[in-house]
Amino acid sequence: MLRMIRSFLPVGQGAFYCESFSQKNTHDNINIVYDCGSQTDVKIVELEIRNNFRYGETIDALFISHLHEDHVNGIPYLLAHCNVKRIYFPLITSKNRKLMEIYYYVNNIDGFSFNFFRDPYETVRNLSPDNTPVLNGIDEADNEDESIDWQQDRLRRQRSGDNVFEDIKAPYHLKNTAYDKWLYIPFNFRQTARVQSLLNNLQGQFQRTITEDEMVRLWENNNPGDRDKIKQAYAKVPGGFNVNSMTLFSGEIGDTLSQYKRGCCSIPYFPGCKSPGCLYMGDYDASGTMKWKDLQKAYQRYWQHIGGVQIPHHGSHHNFNPDFLRMDAFFIISAGYTNRYHHPHASVVKAFLLKGIMPHIVTEQAGSAAHFVIF
Repeated sequence: MLRMIRSFLPVGQGAFYCESFSQKNTHDNINIVYDCGSQTDVKIVELEIRNNFRYGETIDALFISHLHEDHVNGIPYLLAHCNVKRIYFPLITSKNRKLMEIYYYVNNIDGFSFNFFRDPYETVRNLSPDNTPVLNGIDEADNEDESIDWQQDRLRRQRSGDNVFEDIKAPYHLKNTAYDKWLYIPFNFRQTARVQSLLNNLQGQFQRTITEDEMVRLWENNNPGDRDKIKQAYAKVPGGFNVNSMTLFSGEIGDTLSQYKRGCCSIPYFPGCKSPGCLYMGDYDASGTMKWKDLQKAYQRYWQHIGGVQIPHHGSHHNFNPDFLRMDAFFIISAGYTNRYHHPHASVVKAFLLKGIMPHIVTEQAGSAAHFVIF
């Protein structure tokens, strides 16, 4: 019998989600991680890594939704503590990489996030020289032919929508088992609205159209007035600037499905049986009709099998869509117990409560963690 424990771990204003598979009469566990970071305190993430994984334990796949610090600053410790086999992350086109690079400069961001952005292979190789993970870049959902300026011999490019669990489980030689029904489906979405908002803000600041290349030149010219205008343009993007976000469906499809069962969950008000699939959303911008349709189109084969949803961007109202309330699922919101962004937004929490839905908020407090057993 296949059993999987799904955990939403208490790291505050961040994200650290784990899935661990085991099967009766075998000694092969498969460990999956989606995001690993915290703006509240990276030491909290390091503690949760030690609490949940033995030193040297194998992480078969690490999925990175995007490169904001609160989702990735725990990865260096994860690489040092565990044997990470594969990293899946969203590829960024050459054009949008220029916008993202200036974002790092504007916000004085360095460390793992910036280093991985500049050179993912060298970054992970320096952190894990003896067991360097295989890098798997997920192409944008609708823009697979656009230029990517990373060396092809150092990473594998894969399409959005492919089932990457086939590669993850391959070393275990698991055939004709319950694992055959399980899927991991990543989708790399370009945050088009965020990019357009930035370009519009630049036009407002400079009173003319500013291209990506010109913005880079303006920044490099080191004129304080121009730099201040660029900073203001980034600061005015609703919900913060992010060019890509990679969502992930974890679940199964087939005639006979597993399910969450009452009594196998750490949340006391968990509403009974649900489909076993979970949609991890990182900071995906789900607001608006078109972005919701894009999400449904991407996961149309799996939509009815989603029984759990990580609400994007810590419950920000900029990323929320009322259509979440139509889903037959439990909802997780990760947010710091106290954070300067006031996440989750009161309007988001009220929207759930008015529909009689109780979202579970995972904070940095240990008792807020959510664990599910799937049979």
